[in-house]
Amino acid sequence: MFVSATGSNLLAEWLHALESAEKYAYNFQLLTLSISLFYGYTIAVPALLYVITTWFLHYPQRLSLTRLVSIYSYANVLWIPTTAANVVLAVFVSNAKHHMILNTAQWALVAVSGLLSGLSIVLKVRPILIRNATETGAERQNKLLLAGLVVAHMGFAVAIKFAFFGIA
Repeated sequence: MFVSATGSNLLAEWLHALESAEKYAYNFQLLTLSISLFYGYTIAVPALLYVITTWFLHYPQRLSLTRLVSIYSYANVLWIPTTAANVVLAVFVSNAKHHMILNTAQWALVAVSGLLSGLSIVLKVRPILIRNATETGAERQNKLLLAGLVVAHMGFAVAIKFAFFGIA
């Protein structure tokens, strides 16, 4: 995400910047944010899910922490097309002239990637949770757990939009 965000911003400046505009400055804080955001989400949410299902809900068929982390890691691969599409947007849409169009397109890209990666996670985790919920009789807790995962992923998608594409 950092490489494509930096590359698309640099490309957009070369193609659409005014001559009086200041030079593009690389944002290495974005690199730190990118690492923190992706690794934090990919490790923290599965770890929290593991702790809840293992130590609080006492699921008989435990969820492997390594499997959960790999599910979240593979789901995050679905963000790569978003970065590629953002580079294409930077080439064809001037932020200075068509800010609203660019912002709407970026929200659409983030929404589609968030939906696809979220569905990937839910479709892989849900059967395991359902199997355990029927054995323990915790269907309501299972629904709350799935809702929590969906809300966490929506928050992650919004954080990606704000971090890499800006707030407005």
